[in-house]
Amino acid sequence: MPLRTASLESARRLVSWQFTETAGVNRLTRISDSSGGFLDTYAEVAQYPCSFSAFPITPVERENTFTVQTVAYWRFLFPYDADVRATDRLTVGTRSFEVVHAGNPSIAITLQAICQEIT
Repeated sequence: MPLRTASLESARRLVSWQFTETAGVNRLTRISDSSGGFLDTYAEVAQYPCSFSAFPITPVERENTFTVQTVAYWRFLFPYDADVRATDRLTVGTRSFEVVHAGNPSIAITLQAICQEIT
Protein backbone atom coordinates (compact mmCIF):
# COMPACT_ATOMS: atom_id res chain seq x y z
CA MET A 1 0.00 0.00 0.00
CA PRO A 2 1.51 3.37 -0.99
CA LEU A 3 2.20 5.99 1.64
CA ARG A 4 -0.33 8.74 1.94
CA THR A 5 0.88 12.21 0.99
CA ALA A 6 0.62 13.40 4.61
CA SER A 7 2.71 10.46 5.84
CA LEU A 8 5.33 11.07 3.17
CA GLU A 9 5.57 14.77 4.04
CA SER A 10 5.84 13.91 7.73
CA ALA A 11 8.70 11.47 7.04
CA ARG A 12 10.52 14.12 4.96
CA ARG A 13 10.23 16.65 7.79
CA LEU A 14 11.49 14.06 10.28
CA VAL A 15 14.71 13.37 8.35
CA SER A 16 15.41 17.03 7.58
CA TRP A 17 16.88 17.53 11.10
CA GLN A 18 19.98 15.58 10.02
CA PHE A 19 20.86 18.07 7.25
CA THR A 20 23.58 19.91 9.18
CA GLU A 21 25.76 20.93 6.21
CA THR A 22 25.27 22.85 2.97
CA ALA A 23 26.66 21.50 -0.30
CA GLY A 24 27.22 23.50 -3.45
CA VAL A 25 26.34 21.48 -6.57
CA ASN A 26 28.72 22.15 -9.45
CA ARG A 27 27.68 20.89 -12.89
CA LEU A 28 30.01 19.99 -15.74
CA THR A 29 30.01 22.45 -18.64
CA ARG A 30 32.07 21.98 -21.80
CA ILE A 31 33.46 25.08 -23.48
CA SER A 32 35.10 24.94 -26.89
CA ASP A 33 38.73 26.01 -26.94
CA SER A 34 40.70 27.69 -29.73
CA SER A 35 42.21 24.36 -30.87
CA GLY A 36 38.93 22.70 -31.85
CA GLY A 37 38.65 20.78 -28.59
CA PHE A 38 36.80 21.35 -25.35
CA LEU A 39 37.62 22.46 -21.83
CA ASP A 40 35.73 20.98 -18.89
CA THR A 41 34.60 23.52 -16.33
CA TYR A 42 32.24 23.31 -13.37
CA ALA A 43 29.70 26.00 -12.53
CA GLU A 44 27.68 26.09 -9.31
CA VAL A 45 24.01 25.48 -10.11
CA ALA A 46 22.49 25.11 -6.63
CA GLN A 47 23.07 24.78 -2.90
CA TYR A 48 21.21 22.22 -0.78
CA PRO A 49 21.14 21.27 2.89
CA CYS A 50 22.68 17.84 3.38
CA SER A 51 24.48 15.42 5.65
CA PHE A 52 27.34 13.13 4.74
CA SER A 53 29.33 10.30 6.25
CA ALA A 54 31.86 7.70 5.21
CA PHE A 55 30.22 4.98 3.12
CA PRO A 56 30.72 1.55 4.69
CA ILE A 57 32.72 0.02 1.87
CA THR A 58 36.42 -0.85 1.94
CA PRO A 59 38.49 1.94 0.34
CA VAL A 60 40.29 1.05 -2.88
CA GLU A 61 43.81 1.94 -3.89
CA ARG A 62 44.87 3.39 -7.24
CA GLU A 63 48.34 3.76 -8.61
CA ASN A 64 49.17 7.32 -9.40
CA THR A 65 52.36 8.34 -11.23
CA PHE A 66 54.61 8.19 -8.16
CA THR A 67 52.27 7.23 -5.34
CA VAL A 68 49.38 4.97 -4.40
CA GLN A 69 46.15 6.89 -3.81
CA THR A 70 43.47 5.68 -1.43
CA VAL A 71 39.96 6.34 -2.70
CA ALA A 72 37.23 6.44 -0.06
CA TYR A 73 33.51 6.73 -0.74
CA TRP A 74 31.08 9.06 1.04
CA ARG A 75 27.29 8.92 1.28
CA PHE A 76 25.41 12.21 1.06
CA LEU A 77 21.74 12.64 1.92
CA PHE A 78 19.78 15.55 0.43
CA PRO A 79 16.12 16.59 0.38
CA TYR A 80 14.21 14.21 -1.92
CA ASP A 81 13.75 16.83 -4.67
CA ALA A 82 17.39 18.00 -4.89
CA ASP A 83 18.83 18.03 -8.41
CA VAL A 84 22.11 16.12 -7.97
CA ARG A 85 23.42 14.00 -10.85
CA ALA A 86 26.25 11.58 -11.50
CA THR A 87 29.37 13.56 -12.60
CA ASP A 88 28.32 16.63 -10.58
CA ARG A 89 30.83 17.87 -8.06
CA LEU A 90 29.86 18.81 -4.51
CA THR A 91 31.62 21.40 -2.38
CA VAL A 92 31.23 21.38 1.40
CA GLY A 93 33.45 24.00 3.03
CA THR A 94 36.93 23.41 1.60
CA ARG A 95 36.27 19.80 0.61
CA SER A 96 35.25 18.63 -2.87
CA PHE A 97 33.56 15.40 -3.94
CA GLU A 98 32.65 13.85 -7.29
CA VAL A 99 29.25 12.17 -7.50
CA VAL A 100 29.47 8.61 -8.85
CA HIS A 101 25.81 7.70 -8.23
CA ALA A 102 22.72 9.65 -7.26
CA GLY A 103 19.12 8.59 -6.89
CA ASN A 104 16.06 8.12 -4.72
CA PRO A 105 15.31 4.84 -3.01
CA SER A 106 11.91 3.27 -3.67
CA ILE A 107 10.22 5.73 -1.30
CA ALA A 108 11.41 9.26 -2.08
CA ILE A 109 12.10 10.63 1.39
CA THR A 110 15.71 11.64 0.70
CA LEU A 111 18.03 11.67 -2.29
CA GLN A 112 21.21 9.67 -1.75
CA ALA A 113 24.48 10.39 -3.56
CA ILE A 114 27.60 8.22 -3.41
CA CYS A 115 30.75 10.30 -3.93
CA GLN A 116 34.53 10.12 -4.03
CA GLU A 117 36.48 12.86 -2.31
CA ILE A 118 38.72 14.86 -4.62
CA THR A 119 42.09 15.43 -2.99
